[in-house]
Amino acid sequence: MSGLQFMALGGRVVNNYAEGVLVNNTALQRIITVPSDTFWLVSGGFMQNGDSVTRTCRVNMEDASTNVILRIADDTVATTDLMALPNNKADKYNFGGGLIFAAAGYRFNFYWTAGGASTGGTSKSSLVVLEVDVT
Repeated sequence: MSGLQFMALGGRVVNNYAEGVLVNNTALQRIITVPSDTFWLVSGGFMQNGDSVTRTCRVNMEDASTNVILRIADDTVATTDLMALPNNKADKYNFGGGLIFAAAGYRFNFYWTAGGASTGGTSKSSLVVLEVDVT
């Protein structure tokens, strides 16, 4: 049995879906932290801009000291559109794809920049992970 098959048998799928409120010309941040005594294998996710204006959306993986260790995505997202994570835009701002391994204490920082005068709206974001206990 390969290591990946063993992890799949011993882990559980976790969906970190959440919604937030985008306010007129105000940035929004959402942090998801890998729980202690676990390991995450991130398979994908998304960010949605539910505002009436275009916003830059960014997702970074950070270590426990909040140092950016992986820029997963950074892109302009149109009104009500979404950005897939990871995406296929491998460039200086985007990871481009593949599985992401994250140790306990690592953080995923979702950030919607202020987009200017707007009516606001609902942000949506999610990471789908295989969570494995490491105790």
